[in-house]
Amino acid sequence: MSNFKVVITLVFFLLAITCSLFYSESLNADKISNNYTGLTNETFIGNNKTDLKTLVEAFSNGVYLSSYTTPQVNDLQVTEGKWTMQKLSEVYPDVVEKKISQNLRQTFFIKKSIIIDKGVELNIIKSDVLLRSLPNKDNHPVVIITYGKTNVINSSIMSWDPVNNRPDPNPYHPRSFLVAKNGGQMNIIESKISYLGFSLAGAHTLLSSLAALAYYNTSQFMIVNSTLSNNIYGFYSDESSNFKIVDNEVYANIKYGLDPHSGSKDFVIDSNHIFANGGQGIICSFRCKNITVTDNTVEYNIEGIGLHWLTNSSTVKNNIVRYNNGYGIYIKTNSYNNTIINNTILGNGNGIGLLDNSNENIIKSNFLRGNILEKNQIHEDNNSQSNFIEDNTYMIK
Repeated sequence: MSNFKVVITLVFFLLAITCSLFYSESLNADKISNNYTGLTNETFIGNNKTDLKTLVEAFSNGVYLSSYTTPQVNDLQVTEGKWTMQKLSEVYPDVVEKKISQNLRQTFFIKKSIIIDKGVELNIIKSDVLLRSLPNKDNHPVVIITYGKTNVINSSIMSWDPVNNRPDPNPYHPRSFLVAKNGGQMNIIESKISYLGFSLAGAHTLLSSLAALAYYNTSQFMIVNSTLSNNIYGFYSDESSNFKIVDNEVYANIKYGLDPHSGSKDFVIDSNHIFANGGQGIICSFRCKNITVTDNTVEYNIEGIGLHWLTNSSTVKNNIVRYNNGYGIYIKTNSYNNTIINNTILGNGNGIGLLDNSNENIIKSNFLRGNILEKNQIHEDNNSQSNFIEDNTYMIK
């Protein structure tokens, strides 16, 4: 077995032990900050030079790290200009193949990964884009990585298995995804994003994204009036800010629908329909703050809306949260100064949860009915007793 494989095996063995110890302790902001020191989006994982302590610290602290810092040999690096899919197919036919299409939209098959450098703009407009993803575990899937600006407008993007001539349905071998990093803007407008992302031992890197759309250390982007479906996660962000996710349908993703994470802040999730996902419909986790979650319908997920792990100073308002298996809405793990107000919470396993040392939150003017696992439908655990709960309406049936 190679040194790299030995290291990775040890990492995940130690990870299981470390995680169990880590979560058994009461968390606080100072401790998280100390553990987080030195781990950044530029920390490289995935080679045999990575020291074992850094890997274990990274995974056990929930830090999702980027590893893609330079273009690979076979990638297309676009270094200047404005581009369309048509122009790429003309200049780089070995990378972008234009297909004969039976509809009014053009179809393009991308055979190699594309990097959009700073100062470069790619516009994907009224196009169906198929990202090469072979049906085997040693596949190197095509990805699009944006350091400049990519606009996807009235288009569809999906993985594509050229052997079976279909989207790649298997999320457990390498499958394509889209990334914006280090100030890159990737806007998704009136488009469909599907069958993207894959699980590599649960790790998020730029070589392995659980999410169809992943944003690292960037801001000022939007996902509007689009569909995110049949991915592992629909959306993921890390240290990103000032973005909007508005008027979308997010459904049938294997785990989370929307997962803003790790220091993401100052963003809006509004008027989306988020349903039938295999985890939380919306989960904001790990040092997130100033989040506004309003006017969404979140239903038929494992859980509805979660503010988790040092997620603070946020508002969940005017949402319909119904028929989720677990909590409709919860605040968990040292999360404080959040407001849950004027939501309709119906027919979930549990109504609202205040859990794991989450205090100084306001729970006000919510309507709760038929959340069947708890009589009072708002649950505070033993170390989450310092919250302000008033003017809520409860009905058992």
